[in-house]
Amino acid sequence: MQSFFDDSKLLKEYKSIYEARRNSSEGVKGLNVFLSQLYKAHSYIPADMILDVKDFIEQSLCPEIVFEPLRGALGISLSDKCVVSLSVLQGSLDYCLYVIFHELAHQYQYSKHGENFVEELYKDQIPVIDAAKTLIKVEVTADRYAINKVKQLFQNYLPDKPLRLNSIYKKVPVNFIAQHLQKIRDRVKLLKLTNIDDINQTIYNDVKGHLQGPSEEFTLTNC
Repeated sequence: MQSFFDDSKLLKEYKSIYEARRNSSEGVKGLNVFLSQLYKAHSYIPADMILDVKDFIEQSLCPEIVFEPLRGALGISLSDKCVVSLSVLQGSLDYCLYVIFHELAHQYQYSKHGENFVEELYKDQIPVIDAAKTLIKVEVTADRYAINKVKQLFQNYLPDKPLRLNSIYKKVPVNFIAQHLQKIRDRVKLLKLTNIDDINQTIYNDVKGHLQGPSEEFTLTNC
């Protein structure tokens, strides 16, 4: 059986000296429940395929992974956990895995670049249009990584299943991302947030519906 990481050029973009986010000997909190929910939604998944997904999640050093109800987002990757919308389970298996791997790709990015590598994008440190272009690059990289992983899995275990995956972020206009970032920047300034953990928590609270008022509809996977 081919390893998830054998001869993968994309992995080299992420594999680096890991920060002390989660000790590799520690388990991923919620992993067994997460995989059970995935299997319940797609019970035809081969057992070895589930094991490969599990191995990939563990090697990402993601501290915790969960399915949760989200609004306005398919997923969000925080420094302390990876959250995937419950609604994703209702889609096809390739789409579901694509969203999961996209969010886990951000966990690899955290490990490589540091947990605050996108912090400046949410502050007024660089022009918002430049920040939007940078964010698109980050997301397109995560998209490419996720699509590659899904293709590997389906080639190994479900070669007869059709794949209909395309990068979401390649189609998103930079001005749309800039508007989204500007709204976050305005909130960061209003709430006087100073670090990426607080910024991410605010975004997370928003997509969880914890804030008062209507949520901004941003139906892409988020950092």
